[in-house]
Amino acid sequence: MPQQEKRLGEYLYEYLENDDYLRKLMSILSKQYGCWLFHLDWKLTGKQKHDLLRFADLLAKSINKKGDSRQKNSALKIVATLSKMYPNDPEVSLITNEVLTSFNNFLPRQGQSYTLVPTIEQLWNEAL
Repeated sequence: MPQQEKRLGEYLYEYLENDDYLRKLMSILSKQYGCWLFHLDWKLTGKQKHDLLRFADLLAKSINKKGDSRQKNSALKIVATLSKMYPNDPEVSLITNEVLTSFNNFLPRQGQSYTLVPTIEQLWNEAL
């Protein structure tokens, strides 16, 4: 019997299901959001915010054959929380639109624009 090959989204699901760093970041995000809500001192490092956004993008693209939507809900939780905490951040807006449109039942938010900020990776690729 031939073995059916997995799609990338299925590999993502398996990998992200047991990722300790993702769990740690989700815990940090929840605590910092609580501090933000009550106007206490809060701080997410740039790396934590960036990693959370990358995880949100990956979680939104993960696929589970059983139809489990926990990872998609986690992606939505990340972008909803970061959108509140960083309302004017173009990176957050970009990933939020990306996550929402990946669900196929959200349209990109109107009036949302972002300024392309050149990154080292982008500049390197343009130079090649």
